[in-house]
Amino acid sequence: MVSIILIGFTVNAQGKKKATDKQPVAPDVIQASFKTQYPDVAEVRWNKMHSGNYQSVFTNASGREQTTEFNAAGEIVRTKIAFSSEGVDEHLMAAIHEKYADATVTALTKYELAGVPAYYKVKIQTADQSQKDILMSEEGAITE
Repeated sequence: MVSIILIGFTVNAQGKKKATDKQPVAPDVIQASFKTQYPDVAEVRWNKMHSGNYQSVFTNASGREQTTEFNAAGEIVRTKIAFSSEGVDEHLMAAIHEKYADATVTALTKYELAGVPAYYKVKIQTADQSQKDILMSEEGAITE
């Protein structure tokens, strides 16, 4: 009987959220940097990373979901932009279809990191229905 009560208490305690759980708020220096970089963004969700950096998630001016990570000084560390298959630049699609003629793009994400040339991570489905991840430069060079 005692073990049943303890199990019930454990399950019940895990299902409840603390009243103090709130969405993180970025420090003022980071929020000011965000507003300078993205002045037209009205809604932003902040996450605090394990590294201590803050990550903003929002819809950018092009209507794409964007994630930008800021360090404590308010400097951009990393940016990630999700594209729909319709929003992919023609030269990138041409490069993909040149190497994978019957492939379908299922997801495309652009990454920008400090000190690294921008690149794309592309998920494709090949003619034999297999899934493949490829990396592409902005010029369309493919790396597997």
